[in-house]
Amino acid sequence: MAGWENAYGAPQRYHRQALFRFGLGMMFRPVLSPAVVAGGLGLRYPLAHHWALLANLEDDVALLPTDDAFICDPFRGSARYHFDGQLEHNVGLILSGEWSP
Repeated sequence: MAGWENAYGAPQRYHRQALFRFGLGMMFRPVLSPAVVAGGLGLRYPLAHHWALLANLEDDVALLPTDDAFICDPFRGSARYHFDGQLEHNVGLILSGEWSP
């Protein structure tokens, strides 16, 4: 995923900031690999002089293609699976820490 992030607020260290994120990429899975568009909002909250907590709410959107996949299993043999094309949303809350020297 290639992304871009813009932080709002005064450009100084160790203070609260709101973040906007946008990204484009490819989702790699064994059967279907669609392109993905991602967007999100975040908040950077300083906890100490060198530590900050980051909270990101992100939505990854993929347009899944209509496809037929053949999957071979040594115990059950080969099977054909049909996947209907649909819009898929993957929404997540990501909490992380940031250390800045």
